[in-house]
Amino acid sequence: FSLIAVFTLIGLWLYPNSLIGPIGGRLVSAIVSGGWVLWRIFREFGIHFNYPLLKTSFSFNFYTFLYQLLQWVINYFDRIIMIFFLTLSEIGVYDFALKCLLVIEFLINGLHTSFYPKVVSKVMAQASKGSSPEINRYYHGFTSVTLLLICLCILIFPWAVDLFVNDPGYRQSIQYFPYIAVIYIFRAMRLFYSAPYGILKYTRPLPAIYFVISVVKICLILILVNKFGVYGVIAASLASAVLEIILLNYNVRQKFNFQYNVFKIVLVPVVIFIMILVLEPLLGSTMPNVIHSFYVLTCVTLLWWVYRNEIKLIDPFNLLRQE
Repeated sequence: FSLIAVFTLIGLWLYPNSLIGPIGGRLVSAIVSGGWVLWRIFREFGIHFNYPLLKTSFSFNFYTFLYQLLQWVINYFDRIIMIFFLTLSEIGVYDFALKCLLVIEFLINGLHTSFYPKVVSKVMAQASKGSSPEINRYYHGFTSVTLLLICLCILIFPWAVDLFVNDPGYRQSIQYFPYIAVIYIFRAMRLFYSAPYGILKYTRPLPAIYFVISVVKICLILILVNKFGVYGVIAASLASAVLEIILLNYNVRQKFNFQYNVFKIVLVPVVIFIMILVLEPLLGSTMPNVIHSFYVLTCVTLLWWVYRNEIKLIDPFNLLRQE
């Protein structure tokens, strides 16, 4: 990430009025970082061929490769479709809003990666694969942090754009922040339901699942974009995120037994989602600071009530002693 930023800035400095700068910067950063990684690997391990291992790896990674391609379609193809229906300025504002809120995706993916190896070890130690109270506790905390992060971003990002962005056109992106942010509620939930596919190396269904999701999202965009514009595209993204959770859960249930507190994993996020989706059109434009602060306060209060028994067991002095 740092290399991309550095070389992109250099490219912008060398070619300030051309796309060559940022594109060339990303290309150079990819070559430098990729070359450094390959050099380190080959220096450490050399080059070896194990054909049975390569065959096993290919059978696993082939479906993963198709899945990653379809993920790209789901995440980026909407802007290509929008070119035929909306103005470039509308697409630019929408894209700017998406890029601002990418911080949520970076943080939730990083947080999930931090405890995912623990989840893998717990699942592989089981005779019958499934979720357990210990595994679920990781996702309870993960869900709570994600909800707080989303509510805080809805509160802070409009203020930050007003403060740091001088272009009035890009300030129009503020109206989309809450609706794009709530999509990450379901993207975080998806990590819970998608975890078994990676742990069990059950990648075969993924291309079919994400092909269906891609087709549904594209069809919804084509149906909604003419009438609702950018909001139609956001609605299509939201519907595809919900469909993704349903299909992931359905297709792995014969290999992985999900047992969890539905209230903590599903209902609490849905309550926050409904609250934002109902209140934002009513009050979001007239009193944004008040209503966005209310989201944060409600989220904290709801999480405190749900996890009040667990919070009572936390000894802050013991944590300080461990530090």
